[in-house]
Amino acid sequence: MNLSMPPQDCLLLPPAMTIETIESVAAEYKQFPLHEKLQLRVDASQLETISTPGIQLLLSLEKSVSMAGGHMVIENCAASVRPSFATLGVLHLLAAPVSL
Repeated sequence: MNLSMPPQDCLLLPPAMTIETIESVAAEYKQFPLHEKLQLRVDASQLETISTPGIQLLLSLEKSVSMAGGHMVIENCAASVRPSFATLGVLHLLAAPVSL
């Protein structure tokens, strides 16, 4: 066991993060344990639709992780969802797309 490695945790985003679904998603994410040196990977591979409330929730989560001394990145985000992040000026939350 390498004790110098920071803990890594992963959250899987649902297919939709919109005004209709955000309340239940937010309740679930509020239960996620935040701790120092958290390296939170948010898996967006199932995400098909995201609107402003969904991005606001992710920004809030990122701020909470950062205030706890950790880091958050959103991975596996489909090209079709990226414009929503670009429109709100938060592309920095997304990991760079992997080219094959």
